[in-house]
Amino acid sequence: MEDEFYNLVVKGNDLKTYVRRFQELAVLCPNMVPNSEKHMEAFIGGLPESLKEMLLLQNLRLWRKPPT
Repeated sequence: MEDEFYNLVVKGNDLKTYVRRFQELAVLCPNMVPNSEKHMEAFIGGLPESLKEMLLLQNLRLWRKPPT
């Protein structure tokens, strides 16, 4: 099961199935994602490159946003 978790990726455009299976595996293999940072790294790692780039750009935008 840990191998499946480690190799889990989005197939095609089926993000819903990826999210559901990721959540199941995170519960079944808690040592694979011991904290929220590792949880996010593992989740993002299975996303297609286009989504990873979008998340990176969004994160950069948040860092550059002036405080209000």
